[in-house]
Amino acid sequence: MLILGPSPARFDRTEPQLSPERAQVLEAIQRRESPTSVRDVSEELTLHGNTARKHLEGLVGRGLIVAVAGVATGKGRPARLYQALPTSTEPDSRVREYVGLATALARHIAMTSDDPRRDAIAAGETWGEELASRRLPDGTAGGATLIALLDSLGFAPEADVSGKSISLHRCPLLDAVRAEPDVICAVHLGIARGVLKARGLDPEPVSLEPFSEVGACRIHLA
Repeated sequence: MLILGPSPARFDRTEPQLSPERAQVLEAIQRRESPTSVRDVSEELTLHGNTARKHLEGLVGRGLIVAVAGVATGKGRPARLYQALPTSTEPDSRVREYVGLATALARHIAMTSDDPRRDAIAAGETWGEELASRRLPDGTAGGATLIALLDSLGFAPEADVSGKSISLHRCPLLDAVRAEPDVICAVHLGIARGVLKARGLDPEPVSLEPFSEVGACRIHLA
């Protein structure tokens, strides 16, 4: 049976935290069900092969993924492939603050507001503007800023080739979404609008389709 919507966020919970680039490599491995080569990872993330290999071996050293031997196709040793280990579906310290605050906010809005969706979007916009100004450098393009921020929050975002929409493959608040879907998803929409607003772009055309496709939700930027 096909299940619509994103998967729970998965991250390393150990300290020190992973760098953003290494966390992105980990997510790339976790999205794959079969062992993956250095070349596949480097092409997917547009990394130099040596850089991708360094991050992969670093993740092996941290015990977050394992290295396995591929099928031999000729003389010499078979290629070294990489595969994720089963991990907790709870977000790590990179998103813990966000998870707790968003869940509490959603419950409060749902209980007290006469228009929960409107107020959730407004709260998300304010939050998105603050996150964009506090976490990300000035001068970054709006779409790139949004993708970087969503990635840091654990959404595993992926822009389509046109750059007009972003798929969200993971959700750090999946359990809360099931309890308060209208409020939580509206907060996420507001965050996206707030980020673009912080970069001087019109946030109104932005929309969110929750659980709209197998393995993802989708944000439309125009």
